[in-house]
Amino acid sequence: MQEAWWFPWFISWGGLAFDAGIVPLLFSRPLRLPFGVAGSLMFNGMNKTMFGIGIFPYAMLGSLLLIFEPCFFARLLRLADATAAT
Repeated sequence: MQEAWWFPWFISWGGLAFDAGIVPLLFSRPLRLPFGVAGSLMFNGMNKTMFGIGIFPYAMLGSLLLIFEPCFFARLLRLADATAAT
């Protein structure tokens, strides 16, 4: 499929559309987890498998944690503690 004439165009325009759309999705609280984080995981996973660009996808996934409020991690720890106690 990568030999098709349209594939580089598709990847280029798809990357532009992703970059333009991911910022509003990550800053919107209701859309953050179902679309923003899921889209970022898929995009960075695709970058790692298709292009093999080293540590960049891992660094971007690590920086994705900065988008969440600190109370998100506190709630996550409480949930994990409650699940382990049962």
